[in-house]
Amino acid sequence: MGDRQPHPNSTGWTMDIPQSELERLMAMMFVCRPRTAHGQYVSVGRVDCTTRRWVFEAEHARTWVDAPCDPLDPEEPVRLPRHFIDSLMPLADSLGSVLIYRDRTTGQFVGVSGNDMVACDPWDDESGEFDDIESMGGPSDSTVSAVVSMETVRRISSEYGTYFEMAFGRTASVPPAFTGITVADGRFSWISDWSRWHLPKQSGAAEAETTGAGSVGFLADVMWRTAVALGPAGTATISWNGECPTAVRMIGDDWGVECEVHHEMMFRYRSFIDSAFSLIDYKPDLETEFDVDTVGVIGPRMHFEKDGRTVTASVFDAGPSCDDYVRIVTRVATADVDIPAVRAEIDRVNESLVGAKLLVIGKEIFVAVEFSLRADHEMFGREVALLEASAAKCDGLEEFLPLFSQT
Repeated sequence: MGDRQPHPNSTGWTMDIPQSELERLMAMMFVCRPRTAHGQYVSVGRVDCTTRRWVFEAEHARTWVDAPCDPLDPEEPVRLPRHFIDSLMPLADSLGSVLIYRDRTTGQFVGVSGNDMVACDPWDDESGEFDDIESMGGPSDSTVSAVVSMETVRRISSEYGTYFEMAFGRTASVPPAFTGITVADGRFSWISDWSRWHLPKQSGAAEAETTGAGSVGFLADVMWRTAVALGPAGTATISWNGECPTAVRMIGDDWGVECEVHHEMMFRYRSFIDSAFSLIDYKPDLETEFDVDTVGVIGPRMHFEKDGRTVTASVFDAGPSCDDYVRIVTRVATADVDIPAVRAEIDRVNESLVGAKLLVIGKEIFVAVEFSLRADHEMFGREVALLEASAAKCDGLEEFLPLFSQT
């Protein structure tokens, strides 16, 4: 292998990919729905002098698979268009492998097997940081982990797939059930609530080698499908940061998958809420935080600003027989609500509000409006207008309520 040279037309690197490696790579990509941009390519790079890693960015997840490294592999990670990878399999069928390189003249990626070849232009935008390929092989900052058998993982995946098909058929038009995982005292347990689709909950538990203890909920469909496609036997380690989980990882001997952690209800309705506020000229307010809940990439609240007023939206699951609903709030005052006179004034103002109410969180006082998420954008706008009008009725509370604490 040391006598081999890069392809004479290459930019200096050449990879010899056996068919078996391509098959695993195709399996990894098949189970994932690509991101709008990131999922259009596969990153490949060296982990060390013996291992190359293929990384695929899925929607709210990323997967990777390892293979033996070749001395002629590129020194730095390379982004290969997904459709280029798709075109390599027919080439590999005849000779059992395919040679790929980047042409030094055209800049195209080229695949060669025998007398056959395919070429592909690079992805339009190659700027930006590559995936942190080397850091994916371990739990990194994880404080909670469980080593579980692949037999357990296959059972979870099979059950999840059965429920998925009962709820959607082959393709889901909305996010499927989230999975909750709990690790504690040598036990690994899971639950996926399918009641939204009038199906029972899927749950179970198994023995595991555990570190730490905690629970996390996330959209795990990519994880279960990837594990079955890439991890046929042995064990896998599931891990996350117990203090502030933003992702859950499952890692096998030569493969892995990482799923982002999101607040489920906001994940389901985030796009609708964002567009509804945008239509009435509210802009995302990324600096305001009325809460200390930082769990998840998509958190439990969204903040919007217009004309100096910040409105915060939260989403709630009302159960399978009722409509999910949104609560929008805006702060109107700060006061010591433990003073009876202050509380009495809040109650008086509450009685004057129609379709809205005052909420007290600590010493912060908010006007709140709640309504069904069956609402269209027009109705959403009317509810925000109601919130604005109710907040206007509370003008002066910020200056008036503190006077009660002086008596």
